Amino acid sequence: LGLRAETWCVMPRVGKHLYLAVNAGPIYDEDGKLIAVVETLRNLTEQKLVQTALRESEAKFHAVVNQSLVGIAIIEQGKFSYTNYKFDTIFGYASDEMRELGPLELTADRDLPLVANEMRRRLSGEVDAVNYTHNGRRKDGNEVIVEIHGQVLGIPGELVLDSMAMDVTERNRHIDPKHQVD
Repeated sequence: LGLRAETWCVMPRVGKHLYLAVNAGPIYDEDGKLIAVVETLRNLTEQKLVQTALRESEAKFHAVVNQSLVGIAIIEQGKFSYTNYKFDTIFGYASDEMRELGPLELTADRDLPLVANEMRRRLSGEVDAVNYTHNGRRKDGNEVIVEIHGQVLGIPGELVLDSMAMDVTERNRHIDPKHQVD
């Protein structure tokens, strides 16, 4: 059995605070008598500072994105890995429900070919960004007209899409008959 601890320590001689990890383990002889203790001390200050900065950055990002006037979604492997509050509201789903869905599940049947093609174009590298309007399907079964601005995120080795969605139902209701909500 051993001991492991991590904590911030004041180092008065060097005038610094360090985040240290201590591991200690007993060594016994063949009779079970304690003969030594092996200790290791690791300085994890840099890692801890990076983790703290990342958490703060993520908190700022989420605060801004969740107050956005447009819906924001990240799509990985055909499913939503992230959606903001506005996106969830447009389609009437809770955030955790969205993780089980992808763009095609939120699309009215008549616009499935359009949405599938726009996703294919981005994923194949044919285009980097798309802008289009389609009829979406809310959780309650009602339709909503959605304007999509999407792009491929530059994450090496991964095919990740981001989409900005705006509910333009009222704006389009009287303008474009092909996008009439049934």
